[in-house]
Amino acid sequence: MQATQRRHASEYTVVIEALSTVSLSLLVDGEAAFEGRLHKEQAPSFTGRAFVLQTSNPNGLKVLVNGVHRPWSSLPATSKGVYPIHPGSS
Repeated sequence: MQATQRRHASEYTVVIEALSTVSLSLLVDGEAAFEGRLHKEQAPSFTGRAFVLQTSNPNGLKVLVNGVHRPWSSLPATSKGVYPIHPGSS
């Protein structure tokens, strides 16, 4: 039972909220979870351990990690438009 609790503890929830219509792709645990356009006010939720968001318009999105808003300054790009999302980012 302890192993199950540890596994769930390492997962977290990311909500990607569209502030305008934006194209993006999102990998969750290395798998494509979303690719396409989000329209203003759409806010899909994803649960996993590792997230990588790619977009050319980060200002059109708001990212929440476990319900806490993460400003883009706390999500530095690893390359142009590619943003790893970690629960400890703040």
